[in-house]
Amino acid sequence: MKIKKSHNICYRIDKIAHVDEKIEVKGWGIDTEKLQSISLSVMGKSSDGIKVQKEYRNDVLDFLGLSIEEPVGFTIYFDKTWFKYKKKVVLRMRSENNQQDIYIKLNRDIDLSNGKKIPFVQGVIRGYYYLQRHGIKPFANRLYTELIDRFGQKYNHWIAHNEPPVKSVRPFKKNPLISILVPIYNVKWEWLVECIESVLDQSYTNWELCLVDDCSDFQDIQPLLEKYNQNDKRIKVKFRKENGHISRASNDALSMAHGEFVGLLDHDDTLAPFALESVVECINQNEDVDIIYSDEDKINQKGKRCQAFFKPDWSPDTLLSQNYICHFLVVRRKIINDVGGFAIGLEGAQDYDLILKCTERTTKIKHIPQILYHWRMIEESTAVNPESKMYAFDAGKKVLEDTFKRRGKNVIVKEGNALGTYIPYYTVATNPKVSIIIPTRDHAADVKLCIESLLRTINYDDFEIIVVDNNSVEQETFELFKHYEKYLENAFKVLRLEIPFNYSQLNNQAVRLARGDYIVFLNNDIEILTPHWLEIMLGYATQEHIAAVGAKLLYDDETIQHAGVVLGLGGGSESEGVAGHGHKGYAVTEHGYFNKLDIVADYSAVTAAFLMIKKDKFIAVNGFDEENLPVAFNDVDLCIKLLRKGYYNVCLPNVIALHYESKSRGLENTKEKQQRFTNEVNYMKKTWRTYLQNDPFYNPNLSLKNERFEIKV
Repeated sequence: MKIKKSHNICYRIDKIAHVDEKIEVKGWGIDTEKLQSISLSVMGKSSDGIKVQKEYRNDVLDFLGLSIEEPVGFTIYFDKTWFKYKKKVVLRMRSENNQQDIYIKLNRDIDLSNGKKIPFVQGVIRGYYYLQRHGIKPFANRLYTELIDRFGQKYNHWIAHNEPPVKSVRPFKKNPLISILVPIYNVKWEWLVECIESVLDQSYTNWELCLVDDCSDFQDIQPLLEKYNQNDKRIKVKFRKENGHISRASNDALSMAHGEFVGLLDHDDTLAPFALESVVECINQNEDVDIIYSDEDKINQKGKRCQAFFKPDWSPDTLLSQNYICHFLVVRRKIINDVGGFAIGLEGAQDYDLILKCTERTTKIKHIPQILYHWRMIEESTAVNPESKMYAFDAGKKVLEDTFKRRGKNVIVKEGNALGTYIPYYTVATNPKVSIIIPTRDHAADVKLCIESLLRTINYDDFEIIVVDNNSVEQETFELFKHYEKYLENAFKVLRLEIPFNYSQLNNQAVRLARGDYIVFLNNDIEILTPHWLEIMLGYATQEHIAAVGAKLLYDDETIQHAGVVLGLGGGSESEGVAGHGHKGYAVTEHGYFNKLDIVADYSAVTAAFLMIKKDKFIAVNGFDEENLPVAFNDVDLCIKLLRKGYYNVCLPNVIALHYESKSRGLENTKEKQQRFTNEVNYMKKTWRTYLQNDPFYNPNLSLKNERFEIKV
């Protein structure tokens, strides 16, 4: 990243491109003296045909080791009238105290955005900023991590520091027999050997391997399996006389099994040498456990490990939107037999079907946050080429439709934006009243935009809007209230509270006034974009196990502001944060960490800027904390209290709104506000330390330093 610095303004032009009859100039700029973003203007010529769009650039902030809430990136659009402009364009960057003019040529394309080499001098510049900002010890840690990243060894570094070369064999009180099922069909000889050898290499030895060849055409498979069968009595082999596909082959393997637990392994994949030992350790720590799953990674075509998938703990709604459990899966054999084994006719999604059925029989489910399974990437595999098995995704949709029908739920399942993702739409049988609460202090234009977007996108009769007026003084505001009181009649109320701003108290008071069975908390700076949003959210809020239902919120540049809250995030280190928004700053078109932006996902918390909840559940945990959390983190506190009650909180990718971010409240720019915020941070750390240190819907192997779900090193 080639950086230039002058007059305390650090900047870079990343790209100049001619696209669709316009010229795009992308870059960023920061005042490193005041740690603030800069304003932009084009000098010496009319600004006609020019549009400037500010953008969040987390990559830049991480690169420089800075923490700035404002958007520091920009894209300048020049229309086609600028195509023949041959002179240099003067771009002026200004901040509160500093100014810098830079010169760019529009008549040629450049692209520096993907440059990998970072010259020594530039590295010194950014290192200086980080050292100045954070001190010597954090600087040393950052330098070490940067060197690892620079040579593409971040995951290798994680492996070296988190996985023992050979896990020591420890005595366990309970040593159950584990049956590994492997259906086989036309697999390469060397991959099958690696698969079987990975089981033979297990540090835990009380296992049996059930191999079923599904009438393969490859002539070298049968003698190989017979040899393994002769050499180790724990290896059982069956040769089918006709091809029956993977479900029948898997059922044959299951019929050979005698283990208390059954593990699933594909014929070209491998297990970590400590996989079964880790599973047995989990069984001994949780003697009544019925289902165990682990994290996984992939083996690329060069034999290198990559794409580590660090998963959340048991997440029932996530599973109904994506088979996130996948590998390595171990289930008590009795439960698999009770559900009838592997379903015929659902080939390609038979494991997904099995998991869903088994999780209906038990809640004793444990996640091992270790990479125990290595999924091979080959052209014929969905690991590298999802389009190679489109039938599997069609089968996945049918699996979900069958699941909801079996559970007595009226649900429409639609395919998600990414292959292998699905969005369930629950149908609400009744029409409960919904109360929509909007706190404000003046800002009539914002309130009008919010309410008009609400009315434009709603298709539901029984609702009411309660505006909580907190010390408004502008006549325009009162006239707006009168307009809606006349237009919406009894469906619109104004609750006037002349008290110091206390978000928790304002909303709690409104809930007491609300007549609805369900509550929507809505900031006055929200513009709802999704039609039928209320019915969609209500479908989830009416589920017994779900409490808070959140939405995907965007900044006005269409990047992610909120798509679920991660506990412990946002402190600049692995242990200082309270909570932050995962995927913040991502483009709305991005899929996120393993498609997490495309699925209905369980999170520990969702923001109350746009949140629906059943009123009874809200009251059961005493609502928002007015005393300890008047402004910040009250929604996170609420959601954790709901978790403790046994509920789940979900974020919906298919309900989208623009969030113009706390316009009424303003910034934390006084000593009093900053002290109040410090008190709120301390309260959260004291009250919820265990949750903040180990978010069950995140993963301990992922970093809390930023919002990008990066590996922690």
